[in-house]
Amino acid sequence: MAITMAPFPLRTSVTLEATRILTRPWVAWFTELVQKVDSDPTVVSSVSLTAKSASLTTTTFTRAIAAAGVYRIGHFARITTAATTSSSLTVTMGVVNGGVTCALPAAAMTGNTTSTVQSGTTYVQADVSTPITYTTTYASSGGTAMVYSLWMTVERVQT
Repeated sequence: MAITMAPFPLRTSVTLEATRILTRPWVAWFTELVQKVDSDPTVVSSVSLTAKSASLTTTTFTRAIAAAGVYRIGHFARITTAATTSSSLTVTMGVVNGGVTCALPAAAMTGNTTSTVQSGTTYVQADVSTPITYTTTYASSGGTAMVYSLWMTVERVQT
């Protein structure tokens, strides 16, 4: 995401010559830059899974930031091979909030065609140093098994 802010003070000296201290316009510009960067969402984890043909057990997103706060989880799933008869795929996100483990399932994907897709965004409030997880529930019937791909991203949007 692009950061919109005032242009940097190009025609102003960076430091005061006598003291080598940053000038006020540069201090203001750097302060604004830090505030803008701190307020933008930060991607803390992502997952790219292809050619899956089974349920995924509960898996923890690897997070570089384990702070408490609001996180946005985005997912995109697509059936890449349809089952002969029928299939179902449910993507579920999990979080610990207030010491309680909560599950946030998306609707089951039952279209059973290669154009069957699902995209969604879920906001969660996570406790400090607790896992944010995902899992899938898979069902397929017929001679050809359903195959799917799943892409997910976790962003920290507020602490």
